[in-house]
Amino acid sequence: MKIVVYNYREFDEGKYFDRFGKLYNVEIIKCCDTPNLENAKLALNCHGVSVITTVISKDIIKLWHDLGVKHISTRTIGYDHIDIEAAKKYNIPFYYYDFREGWQNGIDISKELEIYRQNYCGCIYSEEDRFLSQLSKKYAKKYEEINDKNNNYYYFPCKIIYNNI
Repeated sequence: MKIVVYNYREFDEGKYFDRFGKLYNVEIIKCCDTPNLENAKLALNCHGVSVITTVISKDIIKLWHDLGVKHISTRTIGYDHIDIEAAKKYNIPFYYYDFREGWQNGIDISKELEIYRQNYCGCIYSEEDRFLSQLSKKYAKKYEEINDKNNNYYYFPCKIIYNNI
């Protein structure tokens, strides 16, 4: 069996995919890029594909179906980036598991004990979301215009991150 891992990140996923492949005798095809109509062809004769939070459109799902893909899995919290209706239409099961079991219970206990909880995970993307929500509409509009002009580079105070969409 083989699967394609899109948006593969060697620095934090490499050893896990290598171990998984050896343990379950699965050939892992590593693709560092976001799935698109060109690299979707890597999934020819693959049992499945693994994605992260990138748009998985009806066209990509149809192509994967035509190439023989049997399932889609995501390495994210949430699945609103995947066209679930298209996956159903092409009979490709989509697997999602919420790894946040007990999350609400933890929140309730921390509130009861009056333990400080930050309102974001701490990653740069959630910090950006938190920061942007505090901006005026005028400034947020200007922010979008700057990013549109600069090929998806996200600019905000003291940081530049490349958004690989």
